[in-house]
Amino acid sequence: RLASLARKPDAPFIAAFGGIQSVVRTVDAFQRFAQAKTGKVEEALRALMTEVVRIEKHGITDSELQRARTNMARQMEESADTEETTDSRQFTDEITRNFFEDELMIGRKAEKDLTLKLLPTITVAELNDLVGKFSGADNRVVLISGPDGKPLPDQKRVLEIVDEVQK
Repeated sequence: RLASLARKPDAPFIAAFGGIQSVVRTVDAFQRFAQAKTGKVEEALRALMTEVVRIEKHGITDSELQRARTNMARQMEESADTEETTDSRQFTDEITRNFFEDELMIGRKAEKDLTLKLLPTITVAELNDLVGKFSGADNRVVLISGPDGKPLPDQKRVLEIVDEVQK
């Protein structure tokens, strides 16, 4: 959904995404990210939070899940196809995650095969249930950064925007 919005000419952000990320080894967070266009920080925050609230209240749709499955399958196919020419730093990162986070290292072809097997089993209901576990204002952190000398909204303004969207 966010990638589709980013492709619109009037979008206030260049790119946006959301997903569960490991913040530290034992803590996961449902992160939302938007790279604002120049001078559009507040608009980008508003647009990002609007979609977050929509997903929290109404969930994702089956067509969004289908698009995500298609995109994920394509990414896994490409990853497996380009394994031989991949920058070694990616493998170093994977080895590090294997050691510290017990991430499996089964090779990209096996990862692709496993992904293609499991993707069809993921349901909209499961994803919407997961959204419910990570939604709401509890433990929410809003981080805004930008180049030196460029004005950014202060904490009060950020909280006003989030509150407006939430309502």
